[in-house]
Amino acid sequence: MQYKLLIVDDDKTLVKMLDNNFTIKNYDVRSVAIGEEASEFNKQKYFFLKRQK
Repeated sequence: MQYKLLIVDDDKTLVKMLDNNFTIKNYDVRSVAIGEEASEFNKQKYFFLKRQK
């Protein structure tokens, strides 16, 4: 089973590092910089989104 992971952050360096690390571990990774793009994935039922405070 391949896990799906959505990374949302405005720090491009952090996003790239996390994306690379999880891809190596065989995760299906999508990365976006802003919340509106993450919401689009949620509309497509691709991910279950949980907002952190």
